Amino acid sequence: MMLMKGGGGNRRLRLICLIFCKIHGREHDLRMKVKAAKALGISMLLALQLLVPAQGFGQEVRQGSLETGNSNVPATTTSAVYGSGSIGTLAAVPSPWSNKDIGSPALAGSADFNPGTGVYTVKGAGKDIWGTSDQFHYVYQPLTGSGAIIAQVTGQGNTDDFAKAGLMIRETLDANAKHVDIAAVPSGMYTFQYRNDVGGATTSVKANSTSPSWLKLERDGNTFKGSYSTDGSTWTEVSQASVTMKSSVYVGLAVSSHNVSKLNTATFTNVSLGGSDTTAPSVPTGLTSPGQTETTVDLSWTASTDNVGVTGYDVFQDGTLIGSPLGTSYSVVGLKPGTAYTFTVKAKDAAGNSSTASSQLSVTTKADTTAPTEPTNVTAAGKTDTTVTLTWTASTDNVGVTAYDIYRDGTLVKADVIDTSYTVTGLTASTAYSFTVKAKDAAGNQSAASQPLSVTTNAPGPGEVPAPWQSKDIGSPVVAGSALYDANTDVFTVSGAGKDIWSTSDQFRYVYRPWSGDGTIVALITSQTNTDGWAKAGIMIRENLNADAKHADLLLSPSNGFTFQYRTAAGGATESVKQASSSPAWVKLQRTGNVIKGFVSNNGMNWGDIGSVTVGMGANVYFGLAVTSHDVNTASTATISKVTVNASGDVYPPTAPTNVAVDSKTDTSVGLSWLASVDDIGVTGYDVYRDGQLAGSTTTETFFKVTGLKANTAYSFTVKAKDGAGHVSEPSTPLSVTTAAQPDTQSPTAPSNLTSPAKTSSSVSLAWTASTDNVGVFKYDVYKDGKLVDSTTGTTFTVSGLTANTTYSFTVKARDLAGNVSAASNTLSVKTSSTSTDPYTLQVVADNLEVPWALAFAPDGRIFFTERNSGRVRVVVNGQVRSTPVITLGAPFYYQPKSEGGLLGIALDPNFETNHYMYLYHTYKDSNNTVKNRLVRLIEKNNTATLDKVLLDKLPGAVYHNGGRLKVGPDNKLYFSNGNYGKTDDTLTYLGGKIFRLNLDGTIPSDNPFGASSPVYTRGHRNPQGLAWQPGTNRLFSSEHGEAAKDEINYIVPGANYGWPDYEGDNQNKPGITPPLIHSGNARWAPSGITFVSDGPWKGDLLVSNLAGKQIIRMQVKEQNGQPVIGNLSYLYKNTYGRIREIIEAPDRSLYLITSNNGDKNGDGTPDKLIRLVPNF
Repeated sequence: MMLMKGGGGNRRLRLICLIFCKIHGREHDLRMKVKAAKALGISMLLALQLLVPAQGFGQEVRQGSLETGNSNVPATTTSAVYGSGSIGTLAAVPSPWSNKDIGSPALAGSADFNPGTGVYTVKGAGKDIWGTSDQFHYVYQPLTGSGAIIAQVTGQGNTDDFAKAGLMIRETLDANAKHVDIAAVPSGMYTFQYRNDVGGATTSVKANSTSPSWLKLERDGNTFKGSYSTDGSTWTEVSQASVTMKSSVYVGLAVSSHNVSKLNTATFTNVSLGGSDTTAPSVPTGLTSPGQTETTVDLSWTASTDNVGVTGYDVFQDGTLIGSPLGTSYSVVGLKPGTAYTFTVKAKDAAGNSSTASSQLSVTTKADTTAPTEPTNVTAAGKTDTTVTLTWTASTDNVGVTAYDIYRDGTLVKADVIDTSYTVTGLTASTAYSFTVKAKDAAGNQSAASQPLSVTTNAPGPGEVPAPWQSKDIGSPVVAGSALYDANTDVFTVSGAGKDIWSTSDQFRYVYRPWSGDGTIVALITSQTNTDGWAKAGIMIRENLNADAKHADLLLSPSNGFTFQYRTAAGGATESVKQASSSPAWVKLQRTGNVIKGFVSNNGMNWGDIGSVTVGMGANVYFGLAVTSHDVNTASTATISKVTVNASGDVYPPTAPTNVAVDSKTDTSVGLSWLASVDDIGVTGYDVYRDGQLAGSTTTETFFKVTGLKANTAYSFTVKAKDGAGHVSEPSTPLSVTTAAQPDTQSPTAPSNLTSPAKTSSSVSLAWTASTDNVGVFKYDVYKDGKLVDSTTGTTFTVSGLTANTTYSFTVKARDLAGNVSAASNTLSVKTSSTSTDPYTLQVVADNLEVPWALAFAPDGRIFFTERNSGRVRVVVNGQVRSTPVITLGAPFYYQPKSEGGLLGIALDPNFETNHYMYLYHTYKDSNNTVKNRLVRLIEKNNTATLDKVLLDKLPGAVYHNGGRLKVGPDNKLYFSNGNYGKTDDTLTYLGGKIFRLNLDGTIPSDNPFGASSPVYTRGHRNPQGLAWQPGTNRLFSSEHGEAAKDEINYIVPGANYGWPDYEGDNQNKPGITPPLIHSGNARWAPSGITFVSDGPWKGDLLVSNLAGKQIIRMQVKEQNGQPVIGNLSYLYKNTYGRIREIIEAPDRSLYLITSNNGDKNGDGTPDKLIRLVPNF
């Protein structure tokens, strides 16, 4: 069959490629072969033969579809792919060939021949070609005197490692006859064998080879020689043997299965007997060109004939050989538009005979008059005060885009840009420019301009500190300091030397401004060079600029955390209050009269008091930034941003109120409630707006009833928070509410069947049957001993904070939005459990789950979790798993059974309650059918999610080692992991075996350790599975699977290399390699999710879930020389719940774990569970 035009042939070739990709795992190489086949015009069966690598006899095929044990499955499928008759009808072997079983195998063999393709398919069984007698199937013909046989073995099944397919010269057809053969075996060898005597032993010489599939066996008198080749031209000798045989022998193809109960199927092509064919094929005729484009010419011709068989054709362009197709068509590519070419074709056979050239055919390609498409997505990838870097999506063209022209404000600034990016230079700071891009091709056709992109350059780069700020060295340090300010980033860069800010006088660099009276200074310390463990950077209030002046300061040091320092008398000693923490780095000093207080924060909003001192200073002082190196010979450099000085100390407006909801509703009123806003000093009240107009205000209450409304009318409500300084927050998300159509005075029915399904020493779980209402039940109010405890929308509730061994009385009432309240339910009396010595009580939240993998907790109490195999995100609402998934991922999501890919990590945005962003990490297949991993963002609404954005894709994927843990760090960045499957060399360009860090919008943080263009945070990982930050230090820890043992717990340092694939476990004390904190030695943990415990008897400990270990390991994390170390280990719940995939602490201090037993490749099929560990403290 000739190569089909259009999509049909392409699709079929693609199908072939996909089949053998599955078998051999070399898709890229196979794609190149398919492309070559298409370009050469090869028939699809022969393209299929090209796709089967010669080592297809070996171990790789055993892992693929050829290892079935089915005697009817050939090594190269024909009609199963193309349909009956599509490549010619199979026939018996042609004369003078014959075929028969030698040695009476238990299964009968067979042989057939396809005259359309020249393929022999031979099926043979038998114990072996070996020992003193043989069993195999033989395709043979007589040979007199010297001679040779050549064939290409294109495939065989793997019925045994020593199944054989090859060439043979045999004296007789008896089972014990003398013979010589050369054969391929699936274990990756070529064996040259011979039997010198009838019934004698067989001798062999073996050769290892990863490729060839061409074999040759020669006889010269009684000397026999076996050889192999990769191309049928250059031969490598395996061995020679001297065997005395009669002049008349049999030569042919031999196939044995080395398995008496299975048939081995082998295929042979290009079979020829040396010296037997000297006749050239006939001349190809009817050479025509059925189609041309600007760069291609399609050729076709009438097939030649040959006394043995045509094996292919050579195509010549202007006298030069350009291709050798096997069929009677060929597509010439890479031509120039509007150009004349001359073509001829010659036919050839397996003996190397070549025909005379066909008649010449002159063809002219089409002229190119089509312009490229316009460039799209022109964006500014970066800018400075004098440059703008542009990027765009490539244009397309019928022939090919050759370059791009860049225009600024309509004027050409750069022609012939080859890449899809360019940096425009020589610009003016703080100036707006308009940029467009045009594409062009080799014929001079130019596209329309892209959409204009307007970009304003940055303000001038860092310069002197702006007024009223000043800068100078205090105390005459030996090394002069300096200070710069960058208005684009609002960052001060301060370098200071000196002995210290301490004792009776100081040496440091001070960036200061005069201030009178009360006031506050706030700043964020973003970086600091470590010239000494006691180098210091932070904020200061100072009476004067003398070295021994009174002062109070709040400073950060590299090794000793924060220190709140003060000198209460000029020339007096300095005292301090220390807090051993390097995070957060927000600092604040507040002066009220002579009292100065120091505060720290992790977000600039919620402040913790670190110290207070009374320092008698005059009204006029200096507020500023201080940096000292604690090293007289070296300066320390710090970057400090968000610097604010004011009188009130109230720097920021409150955050916007969230979760605005309806709490009551009638025909004339709507009751609203919301979650409180946060302010750096304090929220003083809220304003409620109806359709944009102020409807009323509260003080600190987070509820308000809007009255005077119309029945059955829609209104839009928003809420703003305000503080004492007059700052007003952004409005909340609008809430649309329609009032009731008429008054509602009917109460719901009373809840019934109040029961307690579970209890602990400190909690009681309640459940009841739902009430009914004429309009609808809104909430249930839960009462303990007659007092309201809380309200819920569901029919379950857990009352916590109870006393052990104590009896309580519970009732529940239902209410509707109109405020009508039902009668109380039945009264339930429950006695709490006795005080437990265990810190936690275990409760099964959900059972019969489908391979749960990761959890995330929403601010409203919902629990989202992923199911790996099904691609589903599910949600727990009020303690119940909803049957309807939040989302089921469709294409290109991919999960291969018994693999480690699928839907893995999940994380919620820090502002989930307002933006409802959900992040997922999952495996998928790209357009080339290659397994990859990617990070996506979803938007969730009412327990349903939709895909919003792909943040990062094309991460290496595989059957195993896909990493997949996904978390949002304390810095509000996304952290996630990917594995390294197959020991790929660790480089920064290869994204396997890495932990990544991204902004929440998918962009790369500018402070990433390998630069603003790399998402890589750390490297050298094998398969990192868990991520957790240590409370109080915000150090990042990870868990990682070893190759066969040596599972690791690592302390993650930005930019560090953790050794894989060169090192693991305790052999990592190498330059540039970071060793683990601990590893499992020769044991296997298979650590997965990890979490730190924030409270209770396990406070500060790291919990590590184990898959292979089937346990939770509790690790004590200690401090040694300023670095974390792992102390004692405790083994929890060993073999209680099987394989444990995840352990995570919830906002309410509960611990949640999920199992991985059913549907996991190493699981025992036990139904998987979501388990809550309820604190007993």
